[in-house]
Amino acid sequence: MFKLIAPAAILALASSALGGQLVGPVAAAATCVTVQPPVGAPFVDCSQGQVFNILPAGNNGLTTATETGAAANGTAPHEADQLAMYLNLKKVAPGVQASALGSYYKNAGFTVPMSDIGQVQTFAPPHDGTYIIWDKGFGVPHIYGRTRPDTEFGVGYAAAHDRLFMMDALRHVGRSRLAQFIGPSQSAIDEDCSIAQVAGYSDSELTYQANLLPQRYTTPFGSTTEGQQVHDDGTNYVSGINAYISDAIADPANKMPVEYAALPAGQQVPRQWTASDVVAVATIVQSIFAVGGGGEVESWLLYKSLAQTFGPQRGLAIWRDMRQQNDPLAPTTLQQPFPY
Repeated sequence: MFKLIAPAAILALASSALGGQLVGPVAAAATCVTVQPPVGAPFVDCSQGQVFNILPAGNNGLTTATETGAAANGTAPHEADQLAMYLNLKKVAPGVQASALGSYYKNAGFTVPMSDIGQVQTFAPPHDGTYIIWDKGFGVPHIYGRTRPDTEFGVGYAAAHDRLFMMDALRHVGRSRLAQFIGPSQSAIDEDCSIAQVAGYSDSELTYQANLLPQRYTTPFGSTTEGQQVHDDGTNYVSGINAYISDAIADPANKMPVEYAALPAGQQVPRQWTASDVVAVATIVQSIFAVGGGGEVESWLLYKSLAQTFGPQRGLAIWRDMRQQNDPLAPTTLQQPFPY
């Protein structure tokens, strides 16, 4: 989970892209304290002891060539260190008590105790207002920014640090190019065809969607508009991803996901990120949840093909035999149980 903190305000508290569960507030009234972050203005923090989350199995999604050797006899740090907590949760849910949450969820407060500070990442100008701390306990990135752009840059960098290979795979899936990325196989080709059928956008169309945001969403948001803010946030987020990609190319042994070495020629070095990649990943959600209507287009294409092959009357008769049709009188349940 990412913690984003900007001057005088907490911008967001969001679960990881892999679906971390968030719980809070559950205990007594929070004790609020004023905190001076590494960068930016002080802020009031009421999160300690009030916000928890869990991310099975762990936060770390990066395995490098260096870590592969070190983890030959086990898992790398933070790859599975939340799994036991999560598995134990099902033994006590839904009767878990607030006082016991710390046994099943990890603290997701905004600050990191000095004793828990692990890896620290700072940046040269123009991103010297970004500061990332990975805690030692669970390897969670805590992202601080002097400004909103600094914070969004940090989010992109931390996301790529922990999930670059998965992100790269998803942007290819969203473009119907998974087979190009991992190599041809029937399952990859099937996946590409299914995405192309419902969201087969070209690169220019993906870019157009990203650039259209400021024109489409004009509701005021601070000194700008909602659409322009999302566009600007995305630009800084993408810059953070590209900063990590550049670092990984410069230091592949310690920062490049080891999975890239197994890819086909031409795919073993990640290319720079673009706003169109963000939209491409979003189209995967569209292809899952925003598709429906009973397959009218496919049904029409089938009818057209049958009519051309067998003539209008016979083609229509065959189509009626094969088409899906709602019959409100059709039985949809059984009266007797059966082993499944």
